[in-house]
Amino acid sequence: MTTEPDELNETLEERLLDAYSSEDFFGALRAIYISPECERAELSETLVNLHNNGRIDLVSAFALLTKTDSEFFLIRNLFDNALPHLSSDVLPVAACVVHLVREAGQDLAAGSTINKYGDFLAADPSRPEESLPIVEADADLHSLLPPTLIAGATVDIDTYIQEALRLIRSEDSLIRVQAVFALGRFPWSKDKTPTEEVYRALEEIRDAGQDDRLLAETAIAAASFLRFDLAQEDRLLDLVNGAINQGAEHAVSAAARMIASTDTYSCDRLIGTVLPYLKRVQPEHTGTVSQIDYGMYELIKSGHIDPAIDTLGEIIELLGSDLDSEAFQCTFPEIQATSVLLSKVMTRWLFKGTGALCLAAERLAGSGRRENLPVEVDPAELDLSNEASVLYLARKIVGYLFNNPISATSMLLSTMQQAQSSSTRKQVAAILFDPILINYPGEAKRFIDTNRDSCKQEVAEELAAIDSELEKYFKTIRSIEDLPELAPPDTHREAYMRHSIREMSESMKKAEQKSALLPFIKRKTILYGSSSIAYVQDPSGDSHRTEVAMKSHSIEFELPRMLMLDPIGLEYLLITYRLESRLQ
Repeated sequence: MTTEPDELNETLEERLLDAYSSEDFFGALRAIYISPECERAELSETLVNLHNNGRIDLVSAFALLTKTDSEFFLIRNLFDNALPHLSSDVLPVAACVVHLVREAGQDLAAGSTINKYGDFLAADPSRPEESLPIVEADADLHSLLPPTLIAGATVDIDTYIQEALRLIRSEDSLIRVQAVFALGRFPWSKDKTPTEEVYRALEEIRDAGQDDRLLAETAIAAASFLRFDLAQEDRLLDLVNGAINQGAEHAVSAAARMIASTDTYSCDRLIGTVLPYLKRVQPEHTGTVSQIDYGMYELIKSGHIDPAIDTLGEIIELLGSDLDSEAFQCTFPEIQATSVLLSKVMTRWLFKGTGALCLAAERLAGSGRRENLPVEVDPAELDLSNEASVLYLARKIVGYLFNNPISATSMLLSTMQQAQSSSTRKQVAAILFDPILINYPGEAKRFIDTNRDSCKQEVAEELAAIDSELEKYFKTIRSIEDLPELAPPDTHREAYMRHSIREMSESMKKAEQKSALLPFIKRKTILYGSSSIAYVQDPSGDSHRTEVAMKSHSIEFELPRMLMLDPIGLEYLLITYRLESRLQ
């Protein structure tokens, strides 16, 4: 980096020196950082030059940064960018890094400074050697062992292999975990593969089988070696299998991380080895569930569809009602994005018939949120010549997809298309008529009319018969005279309307609490008018009047008719369909 600033740099240097000498260094630094004229790269370079020239001490200054300071992560990012280029003794830098990591707490970005510490060490070949005894001797600095060993391995891999092996046999369990972690991330290559001593050390850990975290890191290290030493594939897979098999929570988490990194390890045998262990996940371990979610997403993207769907289904069944209803937010949209895959999964899970899988299928279809994704029945997932199986699936479709009439209608129509007997088609048509079309004569009927021309002749005839029955049904309904005695009084209607409005308001408040954007949006209550006016300040400080015209926004959906006419009968029918067991 250059140490000769131009005129602009001199101005920036003066501002930084003033900030350093002020009582609020971090507040002044933040003001410089977010100012419109600030160039981030230039600011970092200037900070490094000032530190390396002895005019400020960036390390001691940031050793005082706490999370109570405004914009902690924004300010810490300045130190992260500067750290690899600083000239400093190792000990104060190590202490500062550990302090910043602890202040970050459980945030996902907490450990980024540790990686920058490794870059700091790698910038000078003497630093890893200086760092190792320092961080080994101080328990508070043990988290810096991995970047120290990894940075040393970039200089002299053979020496630091021996150092890592020495630490693996330490009596301190945390040091052992950190050493194995580092070994898995050494700069191995096909020309420089792990030594026999490394393999034996990992096998000793597997055979001892006592520390869950140590077993988890051993499995991850062995899996990472597969990229460089395929000649040892059987031995490494045995290491992975044995370590995870003996481990507990951390080992299952390690298996999930391997699946989520299949593009890195790219070994089908590894996937087959670790997938069964994902079924040991506990619902309260939400972090591991999230890793499994991303792993299933990656498997589907890489073409490992059947293993992913089978494992996902087994996990959903095992966890059942304990599973978070919002779990698998990566995998489910990926399934929904491909109509063929969506049809396959929906058919498989609904036909399986267990409550957890059927609820998952309902969520895929929109979970009552009126997403109404059209779905077809996958003929590979059941025997379409078996009338009992087809009708069982049809009833599950209605039982769980009733609140998404397009999804239910499309699956029933697809079932009729693929049914192999007239009797089966007629019975599915009867289910389509009642309760689907009886309750949704609008959108369900429109979907059928839109797709009628693509149906086979036999199905078209059944649909024509349904049309006739539906017309007759409503004609009969309309022929009945109004009976005032059956109409609820106005007071009851008003009470019910207030109850409905209150429920919708509470539901909206709960949904808003989950919004990632609303906390950053200023809200206003407008009593009247056709537009809103705001003043926006440009970088020069001038205010400009902006006017935004109001526009209407509306949404409509069709309520099931029987929800008003016979709610108990409708609920009983749907519960019956949901609870029905399939004859094996």
